[in-house]
Amino acid sequence: MRDISISEKGVTFLKDVRGMFVKLPSLIKSPVSQTASMSQKEGLLFSGFFIGLKAVIALLVTLIGIFYFTEEFSYALFKIALFSLILTAGLDLLKVVYNRAWAGAFGFKVSFGQMLPLTGTRVMLGFVTGLLMVISLLLSWQLSIFFFMVSRFALPIIEFGAYKEVLKDKPDRCTYAYIVSCICLFLSSGILLYFIGGELIWMIQEYIMETIVYYLNHLGILDILNVFNVL
Repeated sequence: MRDISISEKGVTFLKDVRGMFVKLPSLIKSPVSQTASMSQKEGLLFSGFFIGLKAVIALLVTLIGIFYFTEEFSYALFKIALFSLILTAGLDLLKVVYNRAWAGAFGFKVSFGQMLPLTGTRVMLGFVTGLLMVISLLLSWQLSIFFFMVSRFALPIIEFGAYKEVLKDKPDRCTYAYIVSCICLFLSSGILLYFIGGELIWMIQEYIMETIVYYLNHLGILDILNVFNVL
């Protein structure tokens, strides 16, 4: 009976995942209304999948970059990988907490599950624009920058639109709640960068400088610069 139950749960989960991907075109077409209409079950699966996928991709890219530059792994470099998870899944979930907390502070009755799809949709649309950036980079780097700038402006606007749609009334309070939520996330990001990421950013800069010097030396440019006392 236990095996059958696990099997049934697996089939149900796969059906839910399939339904989530079937719903993607409608989410891209109508992100605000579709996000607001998600049930808590749909929102949990949808948001958890894309937030988790974003964190995994960020972690893999970080690990690949670490081994490319250093060809070794240490505790300090492990902190870089951990920091990449905090900057992705950690801040995404923290944004959900802030959205929920400040909505409650401004008098709205809303659950964590209702706020979760807002972040999930933003992350999903971030994947779409990221894919467009990669494809357009093969054609023109200016076009890739254009998609990047559009995503930076469009994604917060879409999230705010869904935020207002979920809260429904009192648009002024809704607006201030969202602004305060964004400010809190910005401050939290700054604190993380200052107390946790300062050392890591310095390490990354050191690796980049070492790599630049290596290639300059390999090409013979470093000797030329030394002659003219540039370095």
